[in-house]
Amino acid sequence: MMSEAPCPDDRLFCNGAENCDEDTDTCGHGYAPCGDDFVYCNGEEICDEDSDTCGHTGNPCDDGMFCNGDELCEEDAKSCQPGEAPCTDDGVYCNGEEICDEDSDTCGHTGNPCDDGMFCNGDELCEEDAKSCQPGEAPCTDDGVYCNGEESCDENQDRCVPSGDPCSDNEICDEDSDQCLEQPDDDDDDADDDIQDDDSDDDAESPADDDTLADDDDNGGGGDDDDDDDDSGCGC
Repeated sequence: MMSEAPCPDDRLFCNGAENCDEDTDTCGHGYAPCGDDFVYCNGEEICDEDSDTCGHTGNPCDDGMFCNGDELCEEDAKSCQPGEAPCTDDGVYCNGEEICDEDSDTCGHTGNPCDDGMFCNGDELCEEDAKSCQPGEAPCTDDGVYCNGEESCDENQDRCVPSGDPCSDNEICDEDSDQCLEQPDDDDDDADDDIQDDDSDDDAESPADDDTLADDDDNGGGGDDDDDDDDSGCGC
């Protein structure tokens, strides 16, 4: 009965065929099946144990970056050359500068080069033929309403704001005539700046009587300053 070989196949592809060293009475492996093919630009050799095949890592010059372009491999010089950026100028002025998005591996544009980001000076216009910018029109023009005041622009909130009623507290705003009018008097009575009632019968034209001294002349029309009754007929 023949004995089994001391160095049986380990059924692994990538470590090569097993061999037996008679001099040292040991087992070993032969050459790896995926040796260097001495081609630089296909990358390093790799062994796939699952499929029992050899392969390559690929272009050794590729750095995995999109925005710097595809690197070139020169086999004779066994060296790499940088590629050309993929997002070159498309010759269109009004879409802005070309930009490269590394996250999505795509090219884009910065947008309208004339937009200064300000609301209150209006939307700037881009002229492609002249490759120039023109100022926009202010957004807060006169709305034609007098009684809401003058229009102003709020840059912080990107909106137009009227100044409000242009009239003072004692005036009302008349939109039809575009002017401020005095408010009418609310009182039904005639204007009266006097402290005393103008309708009183006690006017200054009545004779004054201070009723302090001797009886005035009963028959006279002058004032009466005594304590006695001026209407008395007796002079005593």
